[in-house]
Amino acid sequence: MRLDKLTVKAQDALQAAQSLSSERGHQAVEPEHLLHALLAQKDGVVAPILGKLGVRAESLASQLDAALEKMPQVRGAAASTWASGCARRSSAPRSRPSR
Repeated sequence: MRLDKLTVKAQDALQAAQSLSSERGHQAVEPEHLLHALLAQKDGVVAPILGKLGVRAESLASQLDAALEKMPQVRGAAASTWASGCARRSSAPRSRPSR
């Protein structure tokens, strides 16, 4: 994935998701980490869009926290964080069908 092709906000969100994963001792950056980071962004677009859809960002954030708490933790010198297959697929640019 070419991070330089992403917006600054998207790059910030990916970095925050990786930091969150590392802080919580998770081995992989999962979609839950990324959504949590997107919700926490100041002046981000995710929380307002969810609000227009009737989703309370605070409620979703607490559900994400609960899901993150249930994830297995890794400890020790060999612990490193990587993007899970699911996270890589969800952040990959989607190609448009050719006509």
